Amino acid sequence: MDTRITNIVVTAKLSGTLNLKDVTTKLVGSVYDPEHFPAVRYKPDRKMPVSYLLYSTGSVVIAGCTSVDSAKERGDEIAKMLGLSIKDLTVRNVVGLARLNRELLLENVAKIEEDVDYAPDIFPGARLRIAGVVPTFLVFKSGSIVVAGSRSSQEFGESVTRLVKLFDDNKAVYKSV
Repeated sequence: MDTRITNIVVTAKLSGTLNLKDVTTKLVGSVYDPEHFPAVRYKPDRKMPVSYLLYSTGSVVIAGCTSVDSAKERGDEIAKMLGLSIKDLTVRNVVGLARLNRELLLENVAKIEEDVDYAPDIFPGARLRIAGVVPTFLVFKSGSIVVAGSRSSQEFGESVTRLVKLFDDNKAVYKSV
């Protein structure tokens, strides 16, 4: 089985408030349209997935990193560009992928837990929640799984392990070879 984290979303608090019009002059390529959205949107490099939302209160949302350390570095970078520092940084969402390298029978996946939505005429995957596990899983016939809602890399890994155990305990979810 292969797993990887594809996106980490964090929130941070800067050491001061922001004048968003001034921020747009400091951050080339940033967008601020207060009639449509109350924050500055900033994507420093089109080739990198990292993006920012900067609010006048000094709150910042950073998305697109693949590790918490990278998110901290990006937070420190944006704070430095604005002449401020980061006071708090909190991981809000860890999204990742798992590949089971086995095909699944989604009709049977839908029967193993109460909290499963599977409507193949609407969406090609099953949404699955496991009791006592925070993340939500999108499970596909190919054995690919999207895991969303973890609060840490460790929780991501533990939740995938729990899902695989659930599948292994219910062998009918695997397509016969």
